[in-house]
This record gives sequence, C-alpha cells and structure tokens, in this order.
Amino acid sequence: MVNDRYMSQMALITDMVDASNIKLNAELQEVDARIGTIYAYYKMKYIAGEI
Repeated sequence: MVNDRYMSQMALITDMVDASNIKLNAELQEVDARIGTIYAYYKMKYIAGEI
C-alpha cells in the first residue's frame, strides 16, 4: 500500500496524492453509476405511466 511505503519513507508525497486522487475518482464513478441506475429506474416507471 502506498501509505505504508510513505510511512517508511519509501514513497513521495506525490505518490500519496496520486493514490488519493485515484481512490476519489473511483468513489465518484461508483456514485455516478448508482445515480444513473436510479435515474433509469424512475425514467422507466415514468414512461410506463406508473408515476
């Protein structure tokens, strides 16, 4: 893990920032996918006349 390497002074702070940005991006993509699923579900219900 990058954090372990950083703590043992074997990684640069830029490695930590890069890893943090990658993690944040993955979390944002997950939330975006969940929102897309919910949007599609309600759009389908609207088109079907259920709401």
